Amino acid sequence: MAVIYVDPLNGTDNGDAGRGEDEGPDAYASISYALANYGSFSTTTANTIKVADTAADVLTAPLDADTSVSSVDAPLGIVGYHYDGSNGGTAGALTVSLPWGATVSGAEIDGDDAVSYIFDSATNYVHLANLKVHSTTSYVLYLNAACTVMNCEVFNGSSGLIRLAANGVVRSCKVYNDVSTGAIGVYTASSVCFCEISGVDTGIYLNGTNKNLSHNLIYNVADEGIRLAIDYASIFGNTIDGGGGNSTACGIRNSNDSANFEMARISDNLITNFDGATSKGIYLVSGTTPSINGNNAFYNNTTDSDTPPGAIGYPDISEGSDPYTDSASEDFSLTSGASSLGAAMFHLADPANPDNIGAWQDYSSGGGGGGGQTSHTFAG
Repeated sequence: MAVIYVDPLNGTDNGDAGRGEDEGPDAYASISYALANYGSFSTTTANTIKVADTAADVLTAPLDADTSVSSVDAPLGIVGYHYDGSNGGTAGALTVSLPWGATVSGAEIDGDDAVSYIFDSATNYVHLANLKVHSTTSYVLYLNAACTVMNCEVFNGSSGLIRLAANGVVRSCKVYNDVSTGAIGVYTASSVCFCEISGVDTGIYLNGTNKNLSHNLIYNVADEGIRLAIDYASIFGNTIDGGGGNSTACGIRNSNDSANFEMARISDNLITNFDGATSKGIYLVSGTTPSINGNNAFYNNTTDSDTPPGAIGYPDISEGSDPYTDSASEDFSLTSGASSLGAAMFHLADPANPDNIGAWQDYSSGGGGGGGQTSHTFAG
């Protein structure tokens, strides 16, 4: 296994002996140079590039991990970390914004509105963590097979933010656009969990089978919170708010109104404010055969659910008033009077305390109570 260091502020891109094998002034200055010039990547075990939180790595071309190793036997991790200055040079201070107001020390990769993607779209077996990545002319991250994006802040891509091929995973990421329209937040990942997605046309677009979407906060979407072009999806524990959407916006819907869609599992989602002329909280066309459909909570939708019943059909919940503490300020925690408190079917974090419907949880008070709530997290 190789561990390679990159420090955009203190490092140097040259071929000195030992370059990249220590921090600060002994590091490379850019990820692209490290990928192309480090000569000792393992071909049989994982490799890691650690990128310091000292300054942005500004790209002039997409990163090409295929020039290193990045295979099923030797996957490549690119991880942001805090450099404390102990090896010389200047200590780092960059942070990565994560869902629900959390932050971590991490590195920044800037597409500078000049590159199509941060990585070449043929990239396989690359795993990203603790990174702020942004500003591209297409998708910010367009990755191929078996890649992971975790604890990352991803924003400002003109086509979309994250697009992954088969077996991709997105976890605990803040994904948003604040400069362009027409974008998709996350496209075709196998699993999207614990993410905050906003400011896009479609929050998550799934295309494939056996996908899992759970405990995501999706808001300020123009078209759909979740768009489905797949069978056998599991969608539970999400908060989806359509404030500001267009007249046909939906919380969860088929991508093709004439397509059959089989065996969905849709429960414990809080879907609100899809109040356009023909908007719906959940819309799956006739012919759909969900295995589970129910125990979802709704507020202020033109139609809450236009979906055939599931083989296991639970009653839905209607919120009598706005369930959020202050959604105008992006605080989607539940008020003390919300009917979604402690009403979920699934109790994954603490079996002794019922979960809330939606993405916000507060286990210290036995399933809710307003205030102090955070994203759903697993015990231990």
